[in-house]
Amino acid sequence: MNRDFSKKYMMKKTSMFCLIAIMTLGLAACGQKENKIDTANRPPVAEQAQKENSTENIGEFETTDLEKNKVTQEVFRENDLTMVNMFSTTCNPCMEELPYLAELANEYKDKKVGILGVDIDMDSKGKPDEESREIVSKIVNDKKSSMKVIFLDENLINTLLKKTDVLPYTFFVNKEGDIIGEEYMGSRSKEAWANVIDKEFDKISKNK
Repeated sequence: MNRDFSKKYMMKKTSMFCLIAIMTLGLAACGQKENKIDTANRPPVAEQAQKENSTENIGEFETTDLEKNKVTQEVFRENDLTMVNMFSTTCNPCMEELPYLAELANEYKDKKVGILGVDIDMDSKGKPDEESREIVSKIVNDKKSSMKVIFLDENLINTLLKKTDVLPYTFFVNKEGDIIGEEYMGSRSKEAWANVIDKEFDKISKNK
């Protein structure tokens, strides 16, 4: 991954993209990248269906959490299902829903459902942004939450940032690190997220 590119990419502020996303998508979200959908070059319907049914694995990574502890892909083995929420502290919808996710992490802990936040904020040196770390730590600690929040390493930049144009962006992962179920763009209420988690959990429970 070109480090200069990742720095420039991360240093983009999201305020302008928030307005674009809300106008075009009609939901509370902040855009991050230019639209990657090229209607002239879309694959045939059969190819699209095959891609949607294929399994994508997050792969290996080594990063840090809010307390600067090392975190790897083994974090997914702690739960049967993990909700992964990508966010930025410069994105208002992201920050509005973060306390809800912190509360839900505690409420679903006994069901072996984890919530993993991925803070994409970096400083000018490509390191986790310390101001962002403080902001998020306060929210999580105030809720006495079991929610884990990690930052990006180079592998996660390559695997996750290319997945979406919008923040917050949420998807689900099984114990093996496979991305499963639906993807969710934009923020939601606590009740709405609870319904989503229940739906995705029911899916994996039926497949056991």
